[in-house]
Amino acid sequence: MIKPELKTKEKLLNHLMKKGGKETSEKVLLKSVKELQKNTLKKTENIIKSALLNTIPIFKMNTIIKKRKKKRKTIREVPIFLVYNKSRVSEAIKLIIKTSKKIKKNITSYYLKLVVELLDDCKDDVESDAVLIKNNLQEKILAQKKYLRNYRWRKN
Repeated sequence: MIKPELKTKEKLLNHLMKKGGKETSEKVLLKSVKELQKNTLKKTENIIKSALLNTIPIFKMNTIIKKRKKKRKTIREVPIFLVYNKSRVSEAIKLIIKTSKKIKKNITSYYLKLVVELLDDCKDDVESDAVLIKNNLQEKILAQKKYLRNYRWRKN
């Protein structure tokens, strides 16, 4: 049975959820949407979509740990091309959530940090932390050809 594609709101809720706390993730998302509506004149859907478009990665790095005899481990990073849009969008959401948790401004509540990160990501001229992380990863993969030697054509 093929699952229907989730909308961005449901994907955001799934990535915000921790240990099945759907109510708290819904509250965080609702508060951040209300704050976005207060602060900007644009539609919140357009802000979220443009933030996702700016942070969507093309490649993802997987680390492969090979265990050898005598307790030797070799760690190898292999790039994976994200074929499907679903996986690209979920990686972008993970990046936004990860960078919004790291914001160390004078903001105490998480939904305000999420709002700040979404507003920074939707702007083209301002590079936020999520966009910088994405760009650094893409440049790292494309600049060094040793990563592309171990390239895997795996669909995610």
